[in-house]
Amino acid sequence: MACCDIARKRRRNLERFHQRSAERRAAGLCLKCGKAEPAPERTLCEPCLEKRRAADRARTARLRAEGKPRRDPERTREYERERSRQQHAERRAAGICTKCGKAQASPDRTLCEPCAEVRRAHDRARHAKAKAEDCGDAAMPSARVTAGSVAGTLAAGRDVVPRITARPALPPGSSGSASRARPSSSSAFAPILRSGRFVPA
Repeated sequence: MACCDIARKRRRNLERFHQRSAERRAAGLCLKCGKAEPAPERTLCEPCLEKRRAADRARTARLRAEGKPRRDPERTREYERERSRQQHAERRAAGICTKCGKAQASPDRTLCEPCAEVRRAHDRARHAKAKAEDCGDAAMPSARVTAGSVAGTLAAGRDVVPRITARPALPPGSSGSASRARPSSSSAFAPILRSGRFVPA
């Protein structure tokens, strides 16, 4: 019984609040105090706005000191999504741009021409960036194939001895086949073979 009384009381208080707010808004008064005129493009007067800002700053400082978020992130995201959907529907029904909410939308469109051009420019830049990244990845197929083949070879348990194609520089005045002998591949890559890892150059 007590729960029903509390719910009924809250419902009556909410109805009175909405009625009082509607009356003050129609009279051009602050919705909080109902005495002064509201600030430009606001529903509260400047003193009431300053009181609210001070209370918000104090609450934010207290929650930050306690290590708590100012708002519930999930509830905030859901509220913003719902508000965005409602705003989009209202602007579309009114025939105005759903982005800026000021100019008339273009025929058979939901955006005005300036907002549509901004979106097109953004899409072109994003497409160009994605295309450049794809071209950069496609320019190095050999590195990916070499790394994949080496990884498969190691997984199969076979030895990996990379082929050395560059000859070492000859010291001045030296000649002959003995001086041009290649270094031993097994000795050069012994640490890599023992560790079981190969990092392509």
